[in-house]
Amino acid sequence: MEDPDQASPPPTPPTDLIGQEVGGRYEIVSSLRSGGFGEVYKAIDTKLHSRFVVIKILQRHLLSDDPVRKDWIVRKFKQEIEALAKIKDPGVVGIFDTDVMPDGRPYIVMEFIEGSDLREFINTQAAFEQGIELPQVAEIVRQVSRTLTASHDCGIIHRDLKPENIMVRQRADGDLEIKVIDFGIAKIKNSLIASSTTSGKFVAGTWPYMAPEQLLGKKADARSDIYSLGIITYELVTGRHPFAAKNQFQIKFLQESGVKIKPCDLNPELPEAAQDVILKALEYKAGDRYQRAKDFGEDLAKALVSPVEGVSDVRSQSSAGVSVSGAAVQPRRQFFRRMWLFLLCALLFASLGLVAAWKFYPRSERSFVFWLQVKMPKGDGAFDEFESTGEEAFKGGSKVYFSMRPAQTGHLYLINEGSGENNTKQWTALFPNPTNNSGSSQLAANKTQAITGMELDKNPGDEIIHIVWSKEILPELENLFQYEFKDDDRGVFGNPEQVDALVKFFRDHPELGGRTIANGAKPRINITGHTDPIVSSVTIKHRNY
Repeated sequence: MEDPDQASPPPTPPTDLIGQEVGGRYEIVSSLRSGGFGEVYKAIDTKLHSRFVVIKILQRHLLSDDPVRKDWIVRKFKQEIEALAKIKDPGVVGIFDTDVMPDGRPYIVMEFIEGSDLREFINTQAAFEQGIELPQVAEIVRQVSRTLTASHDCGIIHRDLKPENIMVRQRADGDLEIKVIDFGIAKIKNSLIASSTTSGKFVAGTWPYMAPEQLLGKKADARSDIYSLGIITYELVTGRHPFAAKNQFQIKFLQESGVKIKPCDLNPELPEAAQDVILKALEYKAGDRYQRAKDFGEDLAKALVSPVEGVSDVRSQSSAGVSVSGAAVQPRRQFFRRMWLFLLCALLFASLGLVAAWKFYPRSERSFVFWLQVKMPKGDGAFDEFESTGEEAFKGGSKVYFSMRPAQTGHLYLINEGSGENNTKQWTALFPNPTNNSGSSQLAANKTQAITGMELDKNPGDEIIHIVWSKEILPELENLFQYEFKDDDRGVFGNPEQVDALVKFFRDHPELGGRTIANGAKPRINITGHTDPIVSSVTIKHRNY
């Protein structure tokens, strides 16, 4: 029997070829990255004007993997060569050469793109220019969508579209040049290397960017790539992923539920028409999405680029070969920079007047009342049932429910800060939750909402229920709640980054005190404020007595 450790040795570090010559002409100068199948190097072609090229070599350890999977991987690597040779589009890197290493590993020699991948481009823009401008988003997505359509028309589905597989080069004139790379797990119709059934034996891809049908192991088609591009586009305009999932099992649940936080909620500058385009690309059912990637890209560009500045019909200009980025994007960028300078000057002169006006103009008042409904065990299996404002101490085993009646329509978030195991602090999401209000945080004005409560355990301590009441959806909290209410998490914030985000939120939003009011025999706590959101809390004390 083969030793498993000998059969699957760890990958050789991709630096082992630096300084060596491949194929008698390509001198390896540096390592670019190491992916699932290949090691990618930058090299000099010594026989052709010392130009830079990219060499992708199958990872050595894959040759001694499981025979079935080894055969599939080698075929997929060769299929990338087939895919790149088939697609005739400027948005795909060109192939210069292919051959086999002395140890039997195939390799590809490709065009070198001077630039960065889209992930690096996003991070650079965020650091130096406060994010990617909408006309740039339009140009990036338009070029990628055209390349995808050229690929799909050749019967090739990428299946692993993500920011890391999109290269961006910004030319001296400001125009962007986009290339789609890494067709390593592409599905090719009528492949000469492997049949379609062979190529689909393994579910492959990067799960945060996979379409629902891919995650379910079903057949991927052009609409699967469109879904992936929709996720990328959502990230470009908001800076966030549309589904806050920890793993591929959670993202399945979130995808089926639909996009809860709309792009315009995170980016008010985004036109609603562009939001509609993005959400159509992210429809759960493939039949409800765009059917051609190019249509998605052109509709998005049309929605993002203002017709006032020379782009009245993106679809018609694109079909005529007019570049959106050269004739329209650059003037738009300059226009906004001048506009921002003008606005800053205006705000400087108006600031004292605005401060004074703030003191004299009335601000809208928002208020709500809340109370606790308690079922406390009496010891004989029965319960005392009463309403409370939380001033009493409750026995272990008591069931406590939260009720609220807002004066205005808004969004409610309840987070419990209590004691976990071994006296550790534990944060738990109480509302919104899947069993209340159809999972929505929105409450209607003058309507009482009873919230699924908690049962106090036998360990004495204090439970602090933090109450957040907002006019609009709060994306920072909505994202955290999406993480928790699925699978078996039961709403417990176990990720340190999530806890840090909660602590920061409550540090940045001071708490308002409440006023206890009497309504006959029914006590209530009234919270009134002019801030948004309004933050308050109630402490539940439970004791052993």
